[in-house]
Amino acid sequence: MKYVTSRAPEIGQTVIGDKKTEIVIRVEPHQLELPLSHPPRYTVWTVPDSKFVTVGYARVSTTDQTGKGQVEELQEARADLAFVALDTSGGTEERKELFWLLEALPEGATILVSRYDRLSRSLIDLLEIFDVAAKRGLRLESLNDPALDARYPAGRLVLQLFGAFAEYEREMIKERARAGLRAAKKRGVHCGRPRALTGPQVRELNRRVGAGEWTAADAAAYFNVSKSTVYRLLEEES
Repeated sequence: MKYVTSRAPEIGQTVIGDKKTEIVIRVEPHQLELPLSHPPRYTVWTVPDSKFVTVGYARVSTTDQTGKGQVEELQEARADLAFVALDTSGGTEERKELFWLLEALPEGATILVSRYDRLSRSLIDLLEIFDVAAKRGLRLESLNDPALDARYPAGRLVLQLFGAFAEYEREMIKERARAGLRAAKKRGVHCGRPRALTGPQVRELNRRVGAGEWTAADAAAYFNVSKSTVYRLLEEES
């Protein structure tokens, strides 16, 4: 349930809504512009005080899409939905509503989607979302992906197979990265953070410190680096 009020309740507080107890899971300043003299108003999200609450989640890739079709599909499939959260995002890192649901919903709640690709298009990322949900005691459910229903043995088996494929994919990505670094080093390319000093500066540092003209502190002040960097460069050249 979502409503607007002039008094902001605390997250986790129980309130009475529609003759039943609800738990406050989100409070935000109301978006409508009000006169300065008007008291502030807040938008409050609540869910029924029950371990069997179900919340819908929809995501569209661009601002040109409204997500209306997904929202209506979820509402028609489950009349008991507390509400439907909607993200507008083309990437995997901009799903604020999804991450909020994973953090805010009480243990035992269900997040319902039309398809699991609404959660993520990346297999690795999708499995991480399943893992986070499981640790929080939440359940993920899809209207159109029955083979991936973790409530049943067949669905758990498919997820385990996907997990093995995802682990293989992670290892292949790491190996390709390592191979690229090895090839770059053979070509003389510096990998990692930019060097603190150039080659001529390092040679000057070694010459002056070696000749006793500078201390490590003098070299650090001259090149505007830390003494630990000076010691590391001296050790590398020794």
